[in-house]
Amino acid sequence: MDFGIPTFIGKTLEECAAHCQQLGLQFVEVSMDFPEYQPERINVDRFAEIAEKYGIYYTLHLEGALNPWEINDRAPAAYTETVLDTVDIAKKLSIPILNMHFHKGDFITLPDRKVCLYEQYPEEFRRKLTAFREANEGDFPV
Repeated sequence: MDFGIPTFIGKTLEECAAHCQQLGLQFVEVSMDFPEYQPERINVDRFAEIAEKYGIYYTLHLEGALNPWEINDRAPAAYTETVLDTVDIAKKLSIPILNMHFHKGDFITLPDRKVCLYEQYPEEFRRKLTAFREANEGDFPV
């Protein structure tokens, strides 16, 4: 079993990798919630250099707000593109693990109860979830 550390706020990737090595750990979990770790900002060559220099590897933690089955029809395309771009980065860097939270959806508070939009509109939810699953099918398991 391997152990690692998360990326730290206010520290560079190289500082995190050096700390990981000093602790005798094997990987840095890169949080894509941070601006510097958005797919379009990741320099694959630099990531590879740092991993080699410190003898570590990476895992990726997709941003917490990522919701490819969002009710708004425009949002899922952007979220899905982000995931596919991340999968491409993971392939280039031989990243073995991508973590993603399953977004629970929005809740509407009524006087007597809370209603989950996904439960209220199950066909809409299933349609979006299926579209995400089938996006570039074969590129990543769901």
